[in-house]
Amino acid sequence: MSIGKSLNFLIHNTKKYLHRSVSTYFEAAYPEKTVELKDKSEEFAGVHLGVFVFIDHEPSYYAKTLGSVPGPDEESDFPNCPKIDLMEIYVYFLLKLIGVGPVEYIM
Repeated sequence: MSIGKSLNFLIHNTKKYLHRSVSTYFEAAYPEKTVELKDKSEEFAGVHLGVFVFIDHEPSYYAKTLGSVPGPDEESDFPNCPKIDLMEIYVYFLLKLIGVGPVEYIM
């Protein structure tokens, strides 16, 4: 199996499990409502996988991964790179403490 195929497998499965976990979380949080996920389009910037969450057809949340998944043209050194970006989590908690930005849920 080449690195390209391995990376494609990783990205596909990361996206699949992101969808599963986000659906499970929001369907439990809103049991009487319709939960729908829509992938962000290619034109949106960002290195993280993410999906828009619609509750009863209204855009309500944006869910994303906190780890960096390299693109198809990037080399990766998985054993030596952090699985999640701790600085990003710190910034989200700091913004929450000072009352700036949206409410976040870290699962």
